[in-house]
Amino acid sequence: MPDDDFVEAITTPLVGAGIITLALFPLAVPIIALTVVAVIPLLIVPLVLGILALPIVLVRSVVRRARRSRRLRSSGQPRSGGRRDPARSSGSPSHAALEA
Repeated sequence: MPDDDFVEAITTPLVGAGIITLALFPLAVPIIALTVVAVIPLLIVPLVLGILALPIVLVRSVVRRARRSRRLRSSGQPRSGGRRDPARSSGSPSHAALEA
């Protein structure tokens, strides 16, 4: 059977924590609501900046893709991301070599 001093040493802080918790619990909902209301203005600025930056980022992305596509077409590089065509890399002679 546990010693009475040990049980009292354990239960005293637990009872104190329970009393404080029950005393402060009614204040929890207003504190959370006030925190949300206080944080909303801090979130509005990044949200507005993100909405304003979105069209700029999209236009830059489209322009970069168009430039890259135009550059690849003008230089004659394959559009397959640099991979070789399997039919041409099979080791068989090309049509130009056969015609010559």
